Amino acid sequence: MPEHPTGQTPSDERSRHPLFHAATPYGHVVSLIERLPTRGGVALDLGCGVGAVAEPLADLGFEYVGVEIDPAHVADLRRRGFEAHELDLWGIRDRPLAKALGELLGEREVTVLLMLDVVEHCPDTEALLADLQDTVSKLDRPLTVLSIPNVAHVDVAAKLLAGEFTYTPTGLLDRTHVQLWTHRRLTGDLARYGWLQVAENDFSVRRSDQYEAGHPLQAEDGPLGAWVRQLRERVDPYAYVNQFIRAFSLAPAPAAPAGLSGGPPHG
Repeated sequence: MPEHPTGQTPSDERSRHPLFHAATPYGHVVSLIERLPTRGGVALDLGCGVGAVAEPLADLGFEYVGVEIDPAHVADLRRRGFEAHELDLWGIRDRPLAKALGELLGEREVTVLLMLDVVEHCPDTEALLADLQDTVSKLDRPLTVLSIPNVAHVDVAAKLLAGEFTYTPTGLLDRTHVQLWTHRRLTGDLARYGWLQVAENDFSVRRSDQYEAGHPLQAEDGPLGAWVRQLRERVDPYAYVNQFIRAFSLAPAPAAPAGLSGGPPHG
C-alpha cells in the first residue's frame, strides 16, 4: 500500500464521498490517473467542488490539495482531512494564477493538475488557457487532467434537429455552462496552447440526461431515431461520449534560434 501524506488517511479508514463511484465520470478520472506513470506529489484540483476524487487519489499516494470558490466545500474538505483553499479562479486576472497557486503550494511538487467540470464554466476560454499554460509551465509541467461535457452527444444532436435546446439545472446542458465543447474544439484549442494528449478514458452513455422517452428523433426503435444515431455514429466515434476525460502533457517551449532574442509565443 502506498504511503499517505501526513493528515491524509487511507480511504478504507473513512467513507468516500457519496458522489464517487467507479461507473461515473469521477471514477473514470481516477482510473485514468491510476494508469498514468506518475505517482506521489501533489494532486492539485482546481475548481474542486465537493472534492469527490480526494479520497481515491490519496489512496494512490497523492497529496490532494483542493482549490474552490465555495467556502462550504472548502470547509467540508478540511473536515475530511484534506488541504483546501478558497480561491476565485476567474477573479485573479490582475494576479496570475501561477503566483496565487505558488503562494499556496510553496516548494511542493505538483505531479497532477485536475480541472473537472470547470472549463465549461469559464467565460473567457482564451484567457483561461493562456493563464493555465503559464501556470503549468511554472509548476514544472505536471500532467493536466480535464473532464468536460460533450455537447455533441447524439441526444443533444437529435433535439437540435427538432429545433430544441433544453437547458437543465445539471447535466450536458447545465444552465451554468457558458462555453460548449466538442471533441474537435477540445483537441484543437488545447493543441494551440501546447498540450499533447497522452491518455483518455471518456465516460460514455447511450442515453444521456437529455434523452426523453418517446421523442421521435431519439427513439432507437423508430425510423427517425435510428437514422439520427446511424448518422451521428458515422461522423466520429464520440456520439455517445457524455464526458471527455483526457490527460494532457504541456510540451516544452521550443528553443529560440541562435542569435535571436525574445521567447516563444507559448510555454
